Amino acid sequence: MPRLALLTLAALTCWGVLPIALDPDAFWHLRLGRDLLDGSGAIVGPESLSPLSAATVVDHSWLYGVLIALGEGAFGLLGMSLVALLPYLVIVVAMEAWLRLRLPDWRWFDRALAIAVLLVAARPVSLPRAGTYDVAFALLLLLIFAVPSRRRLLVLPLLAAAWATLHGAGLLLGVLIAAISLLDLVRRRVSLRAPLVALGAAVGVVVALPGGVASALYPFAVVASEAQRTWIAEWQSPFLLADPALLPAALLVGALLVGLLRGGWRAIGPLELLLALPLLAAAALSTRWLLLALLVGALLLLPAARLGLHRRRVRPPIDATATRTVGAAVAAIALLIASTRLLAVAFGGNEAALAARYPVAGARAVAAHAACPVLAPYDWGGYLSAHGAPAVALYGEAGALEAGGVDLGAWFAAEAGLRPSLPLLDDAELDLVMAADGAPIDRELQAAGWRVIDRVVGVSVLYARPGVNCTR
Repeated sequence: MPRLALLTLAALTCWGVLPIALDPDAFWHLRLGRDLLDGSGAIVGPESLSPLSAATVVDHSWLYGVLIALGEGAFGLLGMSLVALLPYLVIVVAMEAWLRLRLPDWRWFDRALAIAVLLVAARPVSLPRAGTYDVAFALLLLLIFAVPSRRRLLVLPLLAAAWATLHGAGLLLGVLIAAISLLDLVRRRVSLRAPLVALGAAVGVVVALPGGVASALYPFAVVASEAQRTWIAEWQSPFLLADPALLPAALLVGALLVGLLRGGWRAIGPLELLLALPLLAAAALSTRWLLLALLVGALLLLPAARLGLHRRRVRPPIDATATRTVGAAVAAIALLIASTRLLAVAFGGNEAALAARYPVAGARAVAAHAACPVLAPYDWGGYLSAHGAPAVALYGEAGALEAGGVDLGAWFAAEAGLRPSLPLLDDAELDLVMAADGAPIDRELQAAGWRVIDRVVGVSVLYARPGVNCTR
């Protein structure tokens, strides 16, 4: 039955996160991964996707880009979706192992139900992106230190290498977990010799990797950008977003807090106190941290909260045959739902969503006017750069910081209609602009007499500067 439970959870995970509409980040990773595979890219080097930036940038997720490119090359958009699904499968298995370790009296059904609740609460922020590996690797690291046997510790350098190359920007979280775990081992009077040797080997691996240290420092550059914090929704508090889809997450956190206040706080250990609570506090300040808070922080607090929520009732005995029957029925339904989602993607679900979001006519119009670089919104820019469009002048995956002369805050303010965009276009000598249909910049260009080359109602408009011929 435990295997059946894991299979059920894996199926539910496929249903919950297998993307039909891919995140725009995926296309930036696709382009960068292709460049690395054909030898034209670099892990650390000049910004290759934006003529507006001369900054030296670090591709902190270069292996993810390579995997995306390999998946797309082999199976098209379905391959990209399957690559994006991999960390979630790791997360499910790691969560089940953690609950089995911390709550040995729970039956497989209890563990499966708890994980399902956590996954449902996290679904609105379960984007298919490289950052999801932070959650997967954080859980694996916690498992390694929970029972630090020599065999488990041997995995630590390999885990560090994978973390540094799949999402190096999250390595600082790994450093935090390792430090807190060492303190927990001291409290438990466990010898630190083997863990310290394994950590030293992991640090050596990261330092030896191209861009390893620079990737770990990447978050400081992002946080230092006022424009990132001000204009990007992910850096805003979930309370400010007021999104009804976040209600399950709020209910879950509320239930945990009730359990802790009813006495569960007495069972919180140093590991949970120093890691889970800061993660929940960080998520309250920034939606960016919500997935980590729900799938790592909430998981850590669950055993303690369970004590406070526990009702002193004798659980009625359930016939083993009935348990197996119910489990099999749930597994069958979950597999059916997951298979339906997989078939939808396999038979063109991604392609249909992509065609609606990025009409082929718009991409062809840009390609036909390749004599001019084009300023495009972030999502369109990723799509165009991955589909052989000309030089795309924008703030891209690596050049999203205020570096190399690109004032990200100024562009965001212009897109929001808070400042004129024409002076920015003049300063950057941009003659071709892809704007969102109906956006402030769309109305401004139309009023200024810019020429409409292509318009897809409700999606995008391609403008050319008056008197300029961008036709290739």
